[in-house]
Amino acid sequence: MSYLHIVNGSSAAGLLSFVLRENKINKENKVCCFNDFLAVGSLYNLTTKEGIEQRSTYLYNLINRTSREKKSSKEIQKDLTTFYKHTFNNYEKIIVWFGENTSEELLKLLCCNLVKQSLLYEINVSSEKIEEYKLRAVPECSPEIVKQLLPKAIKISKNEYEDNNKEWNKINQSKSLLRIYQAKKIESVQEDYFDKSILEECKNEYTLLLKITGQVMGKNKQLITDTFIIYRILYLIETNQLAFLGNLKNIREVKIKITGGNTVYN
Repeated sequence: MSYLHIVNGSSAAGLLSFVLRENKINKENKVCCFNDFLAVGSLYNLTTKEGIEQRSTYLYNLINRTSREKKSSKEIQKDLTTFYKHTFNNYEKIIVWFGENTSEELLKLLCCNLVKQSLLYEINVSSEKIEEYKLRAVPECSPEIVKQLLPKAIKISKNEYEDNNKEWNKINQSKSLLRIYQAKKIESVQEDYFDKSILEECKNEYTLLLKITGQVMGKNKQLITDTFIIYRILYLIETNQLAFLGNLKNIREVKIKITGGNTVYN
């Protein structure tokens, strides 16, 4: 039997690959890493050349403004097109791993758009808990939990497959740049959705930008990347809602504080 496990991001891919190797089943089980965060950026006509270029441009600007690890637009495009051109039909079973968060839920929808229903299975890690904590994403799993979940893949039914396809096609026609997962649904929101949380964490004294970033991510129910929070902090600086000390080209040393701007959030 030849199985393909699809996961979102390098952390999830590394975790699953480790468990497969440790249990000596890595030869018949391969891992496919979708190395993109679909909660952020354009998804409009994503599986077309124009859609990929549009998303790549947005992610290029986001990554190169906020991260020390620079990527070219062509590298980002390659990450996307490599996944779309994957020969899924070469496998007897394709298993999508996800939790109840925006990016992994979107990956499941995308897989229903790209892979035949007869091949597609799912493993929802949010069915598991660590003590009283409900797991939100694959990287939150321990190797022991991943091992327990491996034989529990559930076939995606024809009805669910069709519903997921409809939902993906709807999202694929939206020009929203940010999405959240709420009440078991993916919702499009304004790009400033996290700004209120950022401003609430900022004080009248200068605090390290990265500390504020971590606090926003840690307290929020939504899973979001540090690059997106930093991107929004830079916007708040540009619009004089936050003051800063330091060189914005060296984010690690920058400190920020509230300026008492008059932006109002409902």
